[in-house]
Amino acid sequence: MRKINSIFIHHSASNFGSAKLIDLWHKERGWSGIGYHYVVLNCYPNADMYKTGFFDPNLIGTIEKGRNLEEVGSHVAGHNSNSIGICLVHGDLPYFDAQLESYRMLVATLANYFKVPVENIKGHCEVDKKKPLCPSLDMEKERKIISELMINMPDVARDFYRRYIENGK
Repeated sequence: MRKINSIFIHHSASNFGSAKLIDLWHKERGWSGIGYHYVVLNCYPNADMYKTGFFDPNLIGTIEKGRNLEEVGSHVAGHNSNSIGICLVHGDLPYFDAQLESYRMLVATLANYFKVPVENIKGHCEVDKKKPLCPSLDMEKERKIISELMINMPDVARDFYRRYIENGK
């Protein structure tokens, strides 16, 4: 396993998406595939559902696997070799509470497991000034929330880890 020392948070800049769809988008850009390790869904996995307004509330906060953690991501130029990339599906619609809760638990679990200091959990905008809106979150506030989760990590985190990290579901 490669040495992980940071976690970067992104958004999709779209109101719909999934790991499969982002993989397609990235391949269309000439990349080998999805650049992120995880994608946290909202309620619109594709353009048709978004355009028709048909949504699936059961998808909100679902975590999908992108690249394998053993693979170097393609999400922050100059910072990929030792980091994990997490993308929240988000455009101009507000984040869902359940989506934020899932991503925070994922980040806290990954940070604890890989011993990533909370100050190394960053928004894409914090290291790439060409991406001033990514991920459209107050990262100081996010780090405080995630830090509390890391300190008070419940026993359920072991099951969360097995489900989303070891088994890749």
